[in-house]
Parts: sequence; structure tokens; C-alpha cells
Amino acid sequence: MPLPSGEMGQGGAPKRKRNTQANSISKGGGSGFQFDFSSLTGGDLPALDPAAIANYYGQIQTMQAQLANTLAGLRQQRVGLRGEAGVARQDVKAEGRAAMTETVNTGLERGMSGGSADLAGRAGVRADVAGGIADVNRSLYNQLAESRMQGTAAALGFDQASQQLEMSAIAQRMSLAQQQEANQIAIRTAKMQASATAQSTAAQMAMAQKQLRIERQTAKGMKAQANDPTAIWAQFGLTPPGAPTRSAFPGRVSSTGEFRY
Repeated sequence: MPLPSGEMGQGGAPKRKRNTQANSISKGGGSGFQFDFSSLTGGDLPALDPAAIANYYGQIQTMQAQLANTLAGLRQQRVGLRGEAGVARQDVKAEGRAAMTETVNTGLERGMSGGSADLAGRAGVRADVAGGIADVNRSLYNQLAESRMQGTAAALGFDQASQQLEMSAIAQRMSLAQQQEANQIAIRTAKMQASATAQSTAAQMAMAQKQLRIERQTAKGMKAQANDPTAIWAQFGLTPPGAPTRSAFPGRVSSTGEFRY
């Protein structure tokens, strides 16, 4: 971007100095059109859904179009400023030529052409022309500098807005990552609870089967006792009818039925 450097160049115009970055922005390039679209899908974070990505792309494209229109308008404005300055310089020169002609004619009429007064008058005219051109150039470069600063401000605004969009996209993807992690934790917890429930159920079933086996064995024993009358009489300490008895007296019964001591 050309800016006044304070040094005078040809024709009384100030010399220019370059600012490559501002020049690039003013021509529609540079950082004013940069956006890291990898923030939408790249990296280790989960990607956004297609609708969200389309929304971010739409916002960026709108901002880019607005910036391009702003920079194009400012460039057209600077073209007009340079044209107006060129006309103003021609007017100053025309006025200088008219003044110089009048000064020369005055010297000739007075017979003082080439004299000190005549030369002083011509020098004054030249000084006025140079001063007028310098004023026009100074005004031009001030206006150009203001226009370019507006372009730089527009590009900076785009950069800030695009960075906010990028941070918003990253924050949204981080939220998705947190939700995924929470879901995974919930799934692992549910699996652990299901495993514990299954183990508890298996233990209860094993205990129930063992109790059932015990009850079956008990019932089987009771059924066997019920089918054996002798066992029932013995349970109550009684002797079943017809069973041989033992006397309270010591001895034995002989084969003939006689009791012997």
C-alpha cells in the first residue's frame, strides 16, 4: 500500500513506501479470505453432522462475499480519488501557466523582463504551482490511506468473525466428544450391572436347585418310611404287631416253647 514517506519525489509528490500485507488484503487476498475448514471435520474430535457443516460453510461464504464487495468498493473509490487528484493537479498547472504568462507579460510591458522583479515573480509562480500540487498529493494520499485502513479493518473483522466460527465449531465438536464418552461410560456401566445381575440370578438359581434337591431327598425318605410300617412303629418307639418280643427276664425260649433261665 503506498503511503506518504515524508520525502518528496518527482513533481513534488511524496515518495511511496510499500506494505505488502495491506496491499494483498486490499486486492482481495491475504488473511482476509483464510478459514481453517479442518476445524469442521479434521483432528481427533468427532465430525459435525452435515447440516451443521453446511451452516458453517454458508456463514463463511456470506462473510467472504461481503468482504469482497467491501474491498472492491474501496478499490473503486481509490480509482476515483486518483482521477480527481489528477484533474486537480492539471488545474493547478493551468493556473500556474496563466499566472506565469501574466507575470511575463507584465515584465515585458514594464520593460523589466529578465530583471530581478521579473525573476522573483516567475519563481513565486513556480512555488505556488509546486505547493498546490503538493497539497493535492497530500490530500490524495491521506484519502488513500483512510480507504486502505478501512479495507484492513474489514479484513480484520472477517478474521475475527471466522475465528469465532472456528471456535464455535470446535466447541460443538468437543461437546459431541463428551456426549460420546458419557454414552460409552453409561454402556459400560449397564454391561457391568447386567453382568452382576446375571451372576446374582445364577447364584439364586443354584441355591434354589440345591434346596429343591434337599426337599426331593427328604420327600423320598418320607415316602420310603411311609411304605415301611416297621419304620413307622420304630419312629414312635413301638413294636409292630406279630414281631418277636424280648422278656423282661433274662433267659431264652427253647425249641419246644419252654422258657429256660
